Amino acid sequence: MNGYTYTPIRLMGVRAQPLMFWLPPPPAAVTWIVGSTMSTSEAHIDGIFIWADSMKVVFTQRAHLTYGVVAGEVRRAVVHSGRTRGDDA
Repeated sequence: MNGYTYTPIRLMGVRAQPLMFWLPPPPAAVTWIVGSTMSTSEAHIDGIFIWADSMKVVFTQRAHLTYGVVAGEVRRAVVHSGRTRGDDA
């Protein structure tokens, strides 16, 4: 899976069949571009939601950024799963 180590999770005892999924390597990183400023924040896992009846898992990650709002300023975010900016090379 993209050359990164993912963590296998096997949830047993909720259903007759185990619920299995993979968590991405922590932490993901978000590169923020606000106007002419660029920075990177780690996005740690914030919650894991399991719907055992439908065999679905959703996890959320949260990264922190504070900036002032400027009318017409371009803002952009790029998510890098389990790596930081610069690992792409």
